[in-house]
Amino acid sequence: MLIRRDVGAARQAARTSVLVLVLAALAACDKVPLSAPSNSTIRVTSATRAIPADGSAEISAIVTEASGTPVQNGTTVTFTTNLGRVEPANALTMNGVATTTLHANGVSGVAQVRATSGTAGGDATTVDINIGAASASALTVSASSLTVPSAGGTVSLTAVVVDAQGNRVRGAPVSFTTTSGSLAPSSVITNDNGEATVQLTTDRTTTVTARAGTANATVTITAQSTTLALAVTPAAPTVGQLVSLAITPTIATGGAAPRVTVNWGDGTVEDVGFVSAARTVTHVYGSAGTFPVTATATTNGDATTATTSVIVTERPAVAVNVSFTPATPAANGTVTLTANVTGAEAASVLRYEWVVSNADTGAVLQTQTTTGNELSIIAAGNTSYTVRATAITNDGRTGTGVTQFRVP
Repeated sequence: MLIRRDVGAARQAARTSVLVLVLAALAACDKVPLSAPSNSTIRVTSATRAIPADGSAEISAIVTEASGTPVQNGTTVTFTTNLGRVEPANALTMNGVATTTLHANGVSGVAQVRATSGTAGGDATTVDINIGAASASALTVSASSLTVPSAGGTVSLTAVVVDAQGNRVRGAPVSFTTTSGSLAPSSVITNDNGEATVQLTTDRTTTVTARAGTANATVTITAQSTTLALAVTPAAPTVGQLVSLAITPTIATGGAAPRVTVNWGDGTVEDVGFVSAARTVTHVYGSAGTFPVTATATTNGDATTATTSVIVTERPAVAVNVSFTPATPAANGTVTLTANVTGAEAASVLRYEWVVSNADTGAVLQTQTTTGNELSIIAAGNTSYTVRATAITNDGRTGTGVTQFRVP
């Protein structure tokens, strides 16, 4: 009897062991993820293709069997991304759709979200989401003022970022660079209105560039430098005549006096020094022509110019007319010779050089130099005379006049 009970107990234990193994196998099967059947397809979609650098987007994977029907509920879909993170990484289908959320991590770029389940494939297993500046299609930049005083100032610069549809982009990092001065800060994330604002401090003309992704724009801030007014006298100078140039600066409030240089246009450059009020400088041109005159005012490294021109003409010829008295000279009498210079040059004659010749033979009878314009000679009878008078001005010009007369 004891032996029979032992056999029965052994049989019962064996049946229990088999049942435990079956239950364990069934439990193990429940823990194995359900994948999409072979030849299934996956299509990944998102309602939005652009999010801020700190934003998120819902991603859906639609899984369909080869027959076109949704896969079994509870089919596991795995999501991955090359930028940011997806939560959950594994999602179960409901009516053939599995959903996850892409979270940006503050880095701009294009996130490629991929969905996989078993061997399911297709042409749309990924979706691209532009993050931050990657969604920027265009950018504009404006300034609270396009000028600063020559002594320096601060202006606000605002960049507006929009996407391809013209919508303003929130959460896009915008970087600013400047050719001079300082920016505070140099990089800003766009606000809910798609705007990024920085402060520029500069004391000279500056170009600022704003960039978001591949979009960029520039704005130029001009330092209010000194302006110059120029006036030339005389209006039509001649070669060798003194020319005056009046320089009148207009200096911005609080601005410093500029250092001025003058290029006279004939190869001469003159450093006038610091000019805080109207000043006159002079110059003499040694040749005729049209000469561009340029005055350059420099303040704090910024330069502004003013130009005018001077038309210099040749000095007029010295015209000399020689006359004699009396009208009918007498033999061995006195003849007074007069050299008359016409025009303004008469006042600039330095001396007169006289040559008296025999008109018949050409022989020189007398030479004389005078500071006055008259010369007296004793004329012999029965002789013809040629008188030549040359006037020489104090600037080196000359003019010659000739007369003839006969003494019976």
